[in-house]
Amino acid sequence: MSSQEGHKEVVKLLLLANGAKVDQADKDGVTPLFVSSENGHEGVVKLLLAKDAKVDPADDDGITPLFKSSQYGHEGVATLLLAKGAEVNRPRYDGVTPLLVSSEVGHQEIVTLLLANGAEVDQADNDGVTPLSVSRQEGHQDIVTLLLANGAKEDDANNDDTTLLAASIQSGSQEVTDLPLASSEKDGQAETEGGSAVTVKKAAKVCSLCGKKAEKMKKCSICKIARYCSEECQLGDWKKHKGQCKEAAAKKAKARKGGKRGM
Repeated sequence: MSSQEGHKEVVKLLLLANGAKVDQADKDGVTPLFVSSENGHEGVVKLLLAKDAKVDPADDDGITPLFKSSQYGHEGVATLLLAKGAEVNRPRYDGVTPLLVSSEVGHQEIVTLLLANGAEVDQADNDGVTPLSVSRQEGHQDIVTLLLANGAKEDDANNDDTTLLAASIQSGSQEVTDLPLASSEKDGQAETEGGSAVTVKKAAKVCSLCGKKAEKMKKCSICKIARYCSEECQLGDWKKHKGQCKEAAAKKAKARKGGKRGM
């Protein structure tokens, strides 16, 4: 697919000369705008939007172009979509929003952009996981600070009984646990070294290929973003994922070189 590979001139010819349908979806509900947004092809996205492509076409899992661009850190694409009226708080089938997924994987620039465009800072998924709780769990200190500065509530537990302090302990991030906590969490609702034990459940993750939920997932060893419930799913997704994976890893390396937190 030309949109997937980022061939802007081919897309332009197809649209202008051959009358291609700008919103033509495949069997999974995926449109050219969706694929271009997922892969960060800003020029193609701009062209498709100029031809009045629908800005929020969701696939069969309820995932939109804005969600995908937020997940993979494509700030330019996300900016274009939001300027065309993309629904900033529209969740996928399990309630995960663009803000929640970008908070989970550590895209601070995307989080900032979404909040500036009206993202609900405490909108939780179907399991009660919020952007703040998941960013604590993953150890993204800068995002935790950003969410708190934008009014995120810090005293709620999700539906799996994971408090914010417990999530921080699970991630092993001392910097994150040092950030302000609600008084109930300070009083010992989570286990601390040498303290009283409590039962803590991790928020369920979702397989990037089949959508299965599980507490334990295999992370892609290169980009650290994609998660899989099995080796079969990881292998099955590699042909589609490898391009995104290399780009994400390159961004992470660049961010580290510049002294900033990556993904």
